[in-house]
Amino acid sequence: NGVNHRRWLGKANPPLAALVTEALGGERWLADADALEGLLPFADDAAFRERARAARLAAKRRLAADLHRAHGLVLDPEAILDVQVKRIHEYKRQLLNALHVIWLYHTIRQSPDVD
Repeated sequence: NGVNHRRWLGKANPPLAALVTEALGGERWLADADALEGLLPFADDAAFRERARAARLAAKRRLAADLHRAHGLVLDPEAILDVQVKRIHEYKRQLLNALHVIWLYHTIRQSPDVD
């Protein structure tokens, strides 16, 4: 509520935000979503994609460590993580997202070779 996806990324994953800022030559993207179009030339840049992947993996490792420390949960940071950081309420979007995750889980369990 009130926090746009760009500002959220800046707080949630500072290394990835720093990479975006470096690639775009400044922080304009934090206030202007259209500035993110400047990332299009990096789509075929293997080094940029690897740095972005590494930043995302590092964030997932931090999350897994925090959840283990706080709740004893063991997560594989290489797995797909879908996190709801709000109270579960009767919002259709949240319910559909939860059902989609359950569907993906069952699909993978029934057909481990599915792409």
